[in-house]
Amino acid sequence: MKKPPIFRGRTDPVFDLLGKSPHKERLSDYLVLLKPLDDQGRYLPFDELRY
Repeated sequence: MKKPPIFRGRTDPVFDLLGKSPHKERLSDYLVLLKPLDDQGRYLPFDELRY
């Protein structure tokens, strides 16, 4: 399985807002919810997504 593309460009404003707010310490929790990867960096199958 190939690696995801490297994102180059402007970041989503919600991440800028989270980085500058009291939610900064929770940012990693949000990122875990947003990316469909397991603990070893593999993409999860569609039926295992934790949304």
